[in-house]
Amino acid sequence: APEEDSVQFSKLSYLGCTWVKAPRSELQAQKAMATLRAESAIPIPVILHVPNGPHGSVRIVEQSSGTEIASFPIYKVLFCARGKEDSVEGDCFSFTESYRSSEDFQIHVFSCLIKEAVSRILYSFSTAFKRSSRAAPDVRDHALPASPDSDLYTFTVSLEVKEDDGKGNY
Repeated sequence: APEEDSVQFSKLSYLGCTWVKAPRSELQAQKAMATLRAESAIPIPVILHVPNGPHGSVRIVEQSSGTEIASFPIYKVLFCARGKEDSVEGDCFSFTESYRSSEDFQIHVFSCLIKEAVSRILYSFSTAFKRSSRAAPDVRDHALPASPDSDLYTFTVSLEVKEDDGKGNY
């Protein structure tokens, strides 16, 4: 079962997603979090599944019905951000995924019932990427914070490009 290979986080609300032009822009991430936090009429209680390693999928599941809202491989996650500590978005976090093509980027925004959970969730993302970098010997292992409460994260992402040759092969 996919649940065995992932960490589950509950007490979260999914505020929605929006398109961003620059997937690794802290400014755009903060703007998206502020906008969705202000405009989300009915936040959806969800369970977020963050895979333990580089080959799993991130899953957003509606808590009450068990319906999957979104699912995509963790390697499509390009950037994670948290709301500014002293702002209304202090309980928010987001991640940006490359959506279907290299020009489309979607940012997913969440708020946490327990503000301290934001650090733990982002730490889970960093752990999955760290395991990914261990698998690739040519990638230098960056020091990660020893505590899941720390707010410093280093992500190392590797990318494999597959092109369609027009005959159904990649």
